[in-house]
Amino acid sequence: MEEDLRDLLGELGDALGRGAALSLPEYGLMTQTDRDGGSTRLISGMKKINDTIRFTLESSREEVLLAQPGGARSKSTLAAALPTHLDCLERGVITRTLYQHPARYDQPTKDYVRATTEHGAQVRTLDEFFDRLIVVDHHVVIVPTNSERTEAAMFTDPAVARFAEDLFDRFWSRAIVFESAAPAETANLVGKEVQEAVKRLVIEGKTDEQIGRRVGLKPRAVQNHLRRIKKELGASSRSELCFLLGQQSVLEDLALEETPDA
Repeated sequence: MEEDLRDLLGELGDALGRGAALSLPEYGLMTQTDRDGGSTRLISGMKKINDTIRFTLESSREEVLLAQPGGARSKSTLAAALPTHLDCLERGVITRTLYQHPARYDQPTKDYVRATTEHGAQVRTLDEFFDRLIVVDHHVVIVPTNSERTEAAMFTDPAVARFAEDLFDRFWSRAIVFESAAPAETANLVGKEVQEAVKRLVIEGKTDEQIGRRVGLKPRAVQNHLRRIKKELGASSRSELCFLLGQQSVLEDLALEETPDA
């Protein structure tokens, strides 16, 4: 399942990347229109990006999908986003938002989730997933085009939107409902998923910075997880930890293969 999702993510990234490349202002053009009437627009600067997102959400009529990776968002960002989100809900627009698990431990995010879910918003969290993504009314897709998120591409193409929606839905089906007052069993499950994601990324050879970016954790939190995992396995170095985790993964895979079907 994970491999399928990663393949889909790669395909979406390639497709959106090709579209964004068309919109680069190499010839002084900021918008490219294709033969089917869809268009790709490059947006530069945080203010223009935020204004475009706000205008697009204010114009929504049916459904808004929001993927917000990276853990907690700033209190000021959430305060600025709340009126537009509530306006969508009051107009009967369906909104579904994906965060990463660490967002559950941030009080401003919990307050934001409580305020929106009380009006019908649906919110879930995942261990790790793709970059920021906004899909509006099965037609408009907005994604960042650089790691700093100071540039974005807006696609107005139903085919691209369907592809993005399919990817979102596959991740959504794996996600856990975000309740502002989560029961203990949910908190335990979320903590376990974060730990397993960190282990998986260590096996892949990712650095602490890469792990934090993928899972939505701050550097200190990543280091705390790694210390606990090292202690659990008795590893004294990063290379030994990687070896032991890889060995553990192989043994778990073998155990699954040997388990008879029910």
